[in-house]
Amino acid sequence: MAKNETTTEENFGFDIPTRYDADVAVEGVWTPPVLDEHDQQYGEFKLLMFDTDNPAIKKAQEKVRIKNEKAVRLKQVTNDDLALEVFLEAILLDWKGVKKGGVEVPYSKEVAKQYFSVPAIRKVVFPELLEFAINVRNYGTPDKDEVAGN
Repeated sequence: MAKNETTTEENFGFDIPTRYDADVAVEGVWTPPVLDEHDQQYGEFKLLMFDTDNPAIKKAQEKVRIKNEKAVRLKQVTNDDLALEVFLEAILLDWKGVKKGGVEVPYSKEVAKQYFSVPAIRKVVFPELLEFAINVRNYGTPDKDEVAGN
């Protein structure tokens, strides 16, 4: 049984389709190159699926909520700020094609925080990546021919 399937008793005997491959969702998927409206490339990103039932996402959300409780009360952070923090903590796994001075920058959480603090990146790249991570269609079972390299 796949990790995101439920037992027959939980489903009252109904056949419930599997919406995504749980293993793929947890391992992460590489996005196509992120392009802006002028076809300028920002890189490719490996993302875990954003699923609020995923314990890692729940843990990150709780950690961010606790850390920012006072700032939220004082309206010093926005929902976008909180979403970006959860994204960096639990969804973004790796990248390629992100450059600094024309040289590829190795991924790390610390460097990712710097990268995503750039206003243009927050405006162009972050929304596209979040949309990708939310879309269950991006986390289906890989095509057997594609896996075999045919």
